[in-house]
Amino acid sequence: MSSTRKSWILAISAIAVIAFLLAVSLYWVLINTYPWLITGGPYSRKALFTNTVSCLTTPTSTVKTSDKHIALIQFNGDLAIGKPEINREKLHQLALNAVKKGADIIVFPEGGIHGYGDPVKGYWCADEPHKIVIAGATTHCRDVREVAEPLPGGLSEIMWSEFAKQHNVIVIYNLIEKLGDQYFNTLAVSDSNGFIKAHRKVKLMEEDRLFATAGSGATILETNVGRFGLMICNDTWFGTDLYKAYEEAQVDGLIVSTYWNGYRPDRTQNTSKWHFSLVALEHKTKVFVSDNSYSDGTGLYEPCSFLEPERNGLALPAKDIDGISIHSL
Repeated sequence: MSSTRKSWILAISAIAVIAFLLAVSLYWVLINTYPWLITGGPYSRKALFTNTVSCLTTPTSTVKTSDKHIALIQFNGDLAIGKPEINREKLHQLALNAVKKGADIIVFPEGGIHGYGDPVKGYWCADEPHKIVIAGATTHCRDVREVAEPLPGGLSEIMWSEFAKQHNVIVIYNLIEKLGDQYFNTLAVSDSNGFIKAHRKVKLMEEDRLFATAGSGATILETNVGRFGLMICNDTWFGTDLYKAYEEAQVDGLIVSTYWNGYRPDRTQNTSKWHFSLVALEHKTKVFVSDNSYSDGTGLYEPCSFLEPERNGLALPAKDIDGISIHSL
């Protein structure tokens, strides 16, 4: 065998080995960072493939916009966890700014009023305070009775109902609801007539189950600017029954209040953007997301947006930055 041929064989072998190692490395990164891209996770891979082909082959239609707007608030309530009076004041300022920007609907993130919790500050519990383990991290309980509110009639509902009446807007806000001996992770809605309805989180996270009872089903918000399905965080992950109900109701989009990544050690940064982009693509619907500023998932996700949300008034990225992204409806 000639030396030239040997050199070619060695070069090709080296390239093959390098390509193999790169492929293994890429696979390892994918399954550890975004495992659902390999396994399918909660998504329908068939729907994702079909809709992706549709996005790539169908001409983009002219987008119809209205003079009505939705303001998606990005805010970290954990910085004042257990101090709802402080968070309400900060959210009030953001809401005033949203009104100045022309908002007709204002959406706040999960945990915005009372704080959601983290391994250092603890999580809300209905039982007596004790040590707990969340996502492998040992932490402690906070007494949920400190922040739980009746609905209607609680301080948050009174405040946002008054705000909605004063500014003729719809306000969608998350709180811990107390009903008798039960607690719920609840998304409340107030408009110019006061409190009108609530969506109770159906698919509870490990943290939620420390205090909350699961909600029982879908909640459709009828407005003069459209019909929307309401969801809280994990509802969008395993809430296949909710998606079916909203698709049957032919909603104009999904409104999601979330504390997506939070400080959980088992989640990576930016998974919110991947997740909500895939939700929009799979279900071919607009997804309006209000997220915690640590997670930075706030924005409008269109069916063919492909991994990046639309933002207006909020930078991309804006990790740890509170602010407003406003969108035409």
